[in-house]
Amino acid sequence: MGTIFGYARVSTKEQNTAAQEEALHRAGCSRIYRDIASGAASDRSGLEQCLADLTEGDTLVVWKLDRLGRSLPHLVQVVTLLKEKGIGFKSLTEGVVDTTNPAGELIFSIFSVLFISSQTFGLNFKTVTDQLEATYDVEFALLEVDRMEKEIRAFLNPEDYNIAFNR
Repeated sequence: MGTIFGYARVSTKEQNTAAQEEALHRAGCSRIYRDIASGAASDRSGLEQCLADLTEGDTLVVWKLDRLGRSLPHLVQVVTLLKEKGIGFKSLTEGVVDTTNPAGELIFSIFSVLFISSQTFGLNFKTVTDQLEATYDVEFALLEVDRMEKEIRAFLNPEDYNIAFNR
């Protein structure tokens, strides 16, 4: 098992990362990287250094998804890059987003598919995910793995994206 790294970000100098860092320490992070930058800012030296320091087997933990990605496409891009490098990802606030276990990986894959399909078919991603969240709780969604697997396979070739369907 690798090292657990944390990443904390606030948008302005008037804010601080103390609450995020405390949660990250409680989650077992041995090193925490920080940025003070708006979510839309592309220059985040703390995140860049964190991504450079992570190696296969490590895990990156954030307090909340919006602390990591500048946008949903950026978030999907970063988490996909982590996965390709053999690095796990966890969000403490959105507990179902945890690519270090099969259920969390499936949930992130579903969100990725929804994002890709929303871009492909011109759907509003927020509307799609809000409807999914309102209709299905995670427990119910996990009970419908067969149906979700078919939908995922319809959009992605699992071999191209290194998606494994565990039974």
